[in-house]
Amino acid sequence: MRFNKRVEIYVSTKTPDGFGGFTTSVSLLGEYWCELISMNENKQSFQELGLNDYGLVYSLKMRDNGQQIDPKTCFVQYVGQKYSIISSVQNPNATNSYLKFIIKKQV
Repeated sequence: MRFNKRVEIYVSTKTPDGFGGFTTSVSLLGEYWCELISMNENKQSFQELGLNDYGLVYSLKMRDNGQQIDPKTCFVQYVGQKYSIISSVQNPNATNSYLKFIIKKQV
């Protein structure tokens, strides 16, 4: 494994604005070294995920540092581009040493 790519993970939170609506704020969860593997060569993987629009998709693997990463509220920024987390966050072999998930570039 080569953790040679630097990504930032952000979390979006909604807070009441006092007028019956919500304000969305974004805060940095952390900066991490990770391994990014392009999944654009394997179209069957996209179909297994239920994706018809392929876009730019990566498999991301990083060390588990105890942070809770929720795909519904978190997103990844890599080289100034924003990526959505489109899979569940997995802990391979339940070792609590690595986290793995799939990200897709937002349009």
